[in-house]
Amino acid sequence: MGGAKAPFVFALVAALLLTAQATFASPVTVTPTTVVLGPNQTTALITLTNESDDPTRFEAAANVWSENPDGTTVLEPNADIIVFPQLTTLAPHESKRIRIGTERAPGTAERSYRLILQELPQLNRDTGRLQIQVLAKISLPIFVTPRGAQATAAIVPPRLENGVLQFDVANTGAMRFVLRQVDVIGHGVGGETFSLKTAGWYVLAGGRRTFQVALNAADCRRTTEVEIKASGEMNPASIKVPVTAAACGTAQEARFLKIAASPASPS
Repeated sequence: MGGAKAPFVFALVAALLLTAQATFASPVTVTPTTVVLGPNQTTALITLTNESDDPTRFEAAANVWSENPDGTTVLEPNADIIVFPQLTTLAPHESKRIRIGTERAPGTAERSYRLILQELPQLNRDTGRLQIQVLAKISLPIFVTPRGAQATAAIVPPRLENGVLQFDVANTGAMRFVLRQVDVIGHGVGGETFSLKTAGWYVLAGGRRTFQVALNAADCRRTTEVEIKASGEMNPASIKVPVTAAACGTAQEARFLKIAASPASPS
């Protein structure tokens, strides 16, 4: 009985594949790629351009944006940012504008949001075929910045235990910065003992980013001091921490570690 069904199932799957039309996300450009609002500018315009030969539709929504210390992005629906229109239909090679604004006055620290532009599926009425689509999703940062706000980077005093160095790059200022690179350099009696680097990301106002680095045990024991440097679109920050052999652990490889995701907050 099961064998009798098999050819029918195969034929059905084959028919679906033959009548399906696969399409990829529409090539769309957005300008500008960052929106900054403030006391003197409460609205802004972004331009959405359809670069393809097919029509497309996008739905726009704004979310409060925060970053966990482990680097995960958190987006929450919010009504602070007004988006109009929320639904945009673009003909081939057409451009349209979307207005972004807020009626909420800037606070003492910058507020961060993300505008999500989600492409919507299209129904192909000409062919009647099932259309399988890879849909575009565009995320743009929006900042509401108070007058005179500045970013200030600081490295929280690190700790070295069992060969793992942990530290935070914190933003103690009232405005975001982009952390471009973090360097961890070992120094010993004979000079540099090791050097590691990694790329960073946004550190929002009042936020921080946690890093963990596994140190090679042999290199660690030759090291008397570790220097940590953070650089990017902010004041450079650096700190040095002494190293003792007892803290070096047994790791065979030096590398930046992936930080475990923060547990979800209870609803």
